[in-house]
Amino acid sequence: MNVRIQRELRYQELGRRRRVLIVLMGMFIVVLGTTCFSLLTGWSAGIDQESVLQPSVLVKASRAWFLVDAHGVVRGAISHDRPPMFPQLHGIDSRALLRRDFQAVEAARNGNELAKLLLKSDDHQLRQRDLQLDFSDPRNIVATLKGTTIHFGSNGFREKWDRVMHVRAGQPVSLSAGYQLDLRFPNTVIVREPQ
Repeated sequence: MNVRIQRELRYQELGRRRRVLIVLMGMFIVVLGTTCFSLLTGWSAGIDQESVLQPSVLVKASRAWFLVDAHGVVRGAISHDRPPMFPQLHGIDSRALLRRDFQAVEAARNGNELAKLLLKSDDHQLRQRDLQLDFSDPRNIVATLKGTTIHFGSNGFREKWDRVMHVRAGQPVSLSAGYQLDLRFPNTVIVREPQ
């Protein structure tokens, strides 16, 4: 009779250990799976983890600037009173961006792509806070930098900016002199001098 009681206690202890072990293994698998899944989806999309967390542009909202990362995700907000330190995007519906509507997120991504292109190509003469991008007309995205206005149209930013760089290489057109550049037409750079 004494032996039977010991066996039952031993089985009960083993049962508790198994349950604790199963719960711990389950938690470990969930944490590991979540981490691996987020890393794999980021790697498969060509996303580096730093760019996901760091804001790269400011989107104008009614009472603040939204700090937005390269993938169109709002990472925080700052007051209008603080001086802007990133490129500024105007004309994007900030509420739609918070709701993660496709058009608003895509506009923020395009703004980030265009800002990176302009900042990289300008030989570090342009400060981030001097760049403003206007998305109020989706068919004509307008960049303003150093007093120069550039009409980009709706897509093909890299090809259009390469045209500008080609023109600048052959003919010194200063981007700080108040020129207007129109890149909306194929294989054409229209340069309007300041009036």
